[in-house]
Amino acid sequence: MAAASVCSSLDASGVSGSVSPSSISTDHFGVASNGMRLPGTFFSVNSRLAEILGYEREALIGHKFQDITHPDDLARDVKAMRGLLKGEISVFQAEKRYLRRDGSEIWTTITASLVRDPSGNPDYFVGVIQDIEARKQAEQALLASEQRFRGMVENTLTAFYVAQD
Repeated sequence: MAAASVCSSLDASGVSGSVSPSSISTDHFGVASNGMRLPGTFFSVNSRLAEILGYEREALIGHKFQDITHPDDLARDVKAMRGLLKGEISVFQAEKRYLRRDGSEIWTTITASLVRDPSGNPDYFVGVIQDIEARKQAEQALLASEQRFRGMVENTLTAFYVAQD
């Protein structure tokens, strides 16, 4: 599974704080990372996140996270960001879909939290994203198999017994 780290820097005016793009780079760990200013605009993206999303790194700069989040997941993500900013939650964890450059969906897990400065003001978001597309495909295949088996059992006129040793 591939992981991605998400960082966003902000201050009261919505301008990037003291986190530099190079200070959040995680290329050497094999995980994806990005920096994101409010209202969610990427200012730094590493190669792993670009690979997961099917973009060149430079092409993601200036995109908003809202542009690449699946529409069915967006309201929940925005609500979580607000909860983090208000201090209502300290960590956000969820399975979420991103929209790749080619328009396809990719399933991920995200764990995010807000880092505050010494005064307690929001500074930037940090998070980890894992590509779980293969797991989701395996879950769908298992569900389809179970449904086929259930259909065969429910529609057969012959009774059978399954013994366990």
